[in-house]
Amino acid sequence: MYLLAIAIIVFISPFAALDFFEGHYALGVATFAVVICFCIDGYAIHRGRKPPIDFKYLLLPVVAAIGISLTVNGMHGALWCYPGVLLCYFVLPRRWAVAGSLSLLAVAAPIVLTSLG
Repeated sequence: MYLLAIAIIVFISPFAALDFFEGHYALGVATFAVVICFCIDGYAIHRGRKPPIDFKYLLLPVVAAIGISLTVNGMHGALWCYPGVLLCYFVLPRRWAVAGSLSLLAVAAPIVLTSLG
């Protein structure tokens, strides 16, 4: 989980900055919330402590950011669904991973149906 937190911080932070730069403030805040949550957990793991944010609760900002990204970026936002599902299955037990995937599907499907051709 520590290496995953580092990867998310390194690779997702530029997207949050870009969203703020382009004026997509809601998406920037949601993406920044994902980065901050993983920073907190990664720091705790690095210090040898239990992560303060349970892994299943990390899905909330991830699903919110993907939903906002779908609304703002259209098809490019839809591509973030794949890493979101992978994150579910790499971080969570199977039962929670299925619940996370279904919640992502419940958020993404209506947005895709209404906004994408």
